[in-house]
Amino acid sequence: WLEIAEHPTRAFSPERGGDTVWNLWRAMSQAGNDSRESGWNRRFIETNFGKEIADRLRLTLMEQWRNDRPTLASERPDNEKNTYLARWQLGLAAIYAEAEDPAWATKLSECEAKLAARYAPIELNGLPLWMETLAATHPTAVDATLGEELSLELACVAGTQWHSMLLQSIGYASEAVVAAFLPRLRVWLDARGDLLGHNEDKGGAAQRLGRVVDILMKHGDAETRLHLRDVAEQRLRENIPASFAHVWLPSLMRLDADAGVVALQNRVAGVQPSQRSEAVA
Repeated sequence: WLEIAEHPTRAFSPERGGDTVWNLWRAMSQAGNDSRESGWNRRFIETNFGKEIADRLRLTLMEQWRNDRPTLASERPDNEKNTYLARWQLGLAAIYAEAEDPAWATKLSECEAKLAARYAPIELNGLPLWMETLAATHPTAVDATLGEELSLELACVAGTQWHSMLLQSIGYASEAVVAAFLPRLRVWLDARGDLLGHNEDKGGAAQRLGRVVDILMKHGDAETRLHLRDVAEQRLRENIPASFAHVWLPSLMRLDADAGVVALQNRVAGVQPSQRSEAVA
């Protein structure tokens, strides 16, 4: 504290600025629930050092995230898919600091916007709050980065416990953020990505389908919901696995109850009655 308070120019010099930022970020991260989530806590810094130091820290942080490049999950080895470096968390905090300016995203170049999008999956609970402004200002950059990552995850062979953290985070994001990914989800569905692929687990593939359909139903427009209704009705006429029917049938019931009842009748018509039959399921 003495070093920063009494010698701020030295503490934030090119030679020592990196260590100063790292130590202050570690302190901020332990200074309250909001800090643990974003890593940036201006009030904490101003209380202990004053506004001038907080402004210096913010400017230094803004340089820090631009000098790094987090890898996306698809770019890491299989045993490192769910890992990330601590300094990328610092970069995430740095963008929160920069996003204090409501117009921050308008000042980014396309390359900077793509880089900022790489920090988004590092957020522990969903996507960062600043993603809404980034997606609205730089939709092409977000699509080229996270949209492409989403397509790669959806194209992976579905295992027993298929899961996409990115898809889950998108599902809980704001309408503005979800809108940036809806075209990709629609393309995947229309390419018959909802059908069982080679060497795919039925349960895992159904989990993937259910997540995509749920997002499209919740956030899609009227035309998208009508399209889902037609696809659901068509799929239920086909000999699809029961796990897939358990996704499409409830969806059709919600979109068109009459068509859903007819599909259910047709589905169970040839099932031999028993205590644990497919009709019961």
